Amino acid sequence: MLYAASEIGRTGRAFASRNAWFNIHGVTAIGGTIANVNHRQLQPRQQSMRETKSTKRRRRSPAAGTRIANGALVLCATLAALLAVEAYLHYFHNYRGVQIKVIDGKTYDHRDTRSALYDLFSAGQDAYPIIPPATYRKSLADAEPALLPLGGISRTTTAFCNELQKFIIYESDRFGFNNENQIWDNNPRVLILGDSFAHGACVPRSATIAENLSCLHAPTVSLGYNGNGPLLELAGLIEFGTHLRPDMVVWMFYEGNDLPDLASEIDSPLLRHYLTSEFSQGLMQRQPDVDYALRSYVAQLPEYRNVKIAARTSSDVQSIIRFRSTRAMVRRVLSVQEKQRKQQAYAVRSAKKYDVSDLTRVLERAHEITRSWGGALVFVYVPQWDRYTGGDTVNPNRDDVIRVVQELGIPLIDLHSHFVTLERPADLYAYPDRNGHFNERGYLAVGEFLARRLEAAVKPGS
Repeated sequence: MLYAASEIGRTGRAFASRNAWFNIHGVTAIGGTIANVNHRQLQPRQQSMRETKSTKRRRRSPAAGTRIANGALVLCATLAALLAVEAYLHYFHNYRGVQIKVIDGKTYDHRDTRSALYDLFSAGQDAYPIIPPATYRKSLADAEPALLPLGGISRTTTAFCNELQKFIIYESDRFGFNNENQIWDNNPRVLILGDSFAHGACVPRSATIAENLSCLHAPTVSLGYNGNGPLLELAGLIEFGTHLRPDMVVWMFYEGNDLPDLASEIDSPLLRHYLTSEFSQGLMQRQPDVDYALRSYVAQLPEYRNVKIAARTSSDVQSIIRFRSTRAMVRRVLSVQEKQRKQQAYAVRSAKKYDVSDLTRVLERAHEITRSWGGALVFVYVPQWDRYTGGDTVNPNRDDVIRVVQELGIPLIDLHSHFVTLERPADLYAYPDRNGHFNERGYLAVGEFLARRLEAAVKPGS
């Protein structure tokens, strides 16, 4: 029994061993067989799938080609439409002088500064836009050596502005101001200081306040320039007035922005020197340096370069391909938005209450300097246009400014007090509905009023 059991055990183990080997090797063999079978079965299936994909691609290719062709047609049509628009703008609405139209014998000039410069460049003239000192005050005054021009480039064609459907272009004098050059040799008796109103924006030179006073009163020279505030005007008095020594210095104060401008100017270390010392840049002897600095400054302005390149491009096709007029139109739209933004900012600034202590210091210094050669300083208060347009705008600084002038003993000519006696004072301004300068009628009215009042307002040497 024991033997039998032992044999049975050995037999069982041997069977189990053989079965174990079979299981291992047999499964391997079977697995290999299955793999081979599956591979043989998959080959025709994969080939069939590849054929199906190829067939689908062949079937899709005409549709895909149609889409590509349609896309190309849309692209070409869009490009053709853009080129057509560009061609229209190029020939009818670009920088060119076609913006000057004559209707029923009346000329309508809608050009802006870019358009005017384009016409001048196309005619072979060297020209520059006006360059307000406020725009480059930091870049030039902070350079070494410091230089802060107070006028423009001398003896050059200058593109000014357009508010009355006539773009104003003038030839600057020997110091870059808007005067006839010979006035500097005629011993002018009256010197005008101020901003754009004193500059003569935007009327022909013959209609400016300086020219009206020259005709109605005495030889007059203007140091007015766009964007000037009281501290820049004091600088002009020191740099040029002390050499001219006129009988009268007419200080034109515009209530709309002179105090905000002064708040900005007082931050300039160079300009502050004019308040506290016998400081001078010697600008009357440095005009070549001024011209070089201003020409270099303008030459690096992108808009100036672009207009100059456009005007000197002889090929219309090249201009059209480069979409110059379309890009110019976009810039104009953006510039309109920028003007609206500035208009809103102007309204906010002009309605703000300002401290007049800095103005007091400026006028006190100007009064002292003018009296040093026996001259008289006359303060002319210029009102802003919206006083006469039916709005409720009242400048909150008017009373403080007039009080300062009276306390300093400076003769005052208040244009507002005169304007309110007129039937329609708003008609003296270029625009009845937004900020602007005087029109020709307004400049003449101011010139006539000043001619009558100047002699009565002051006594020589007072």
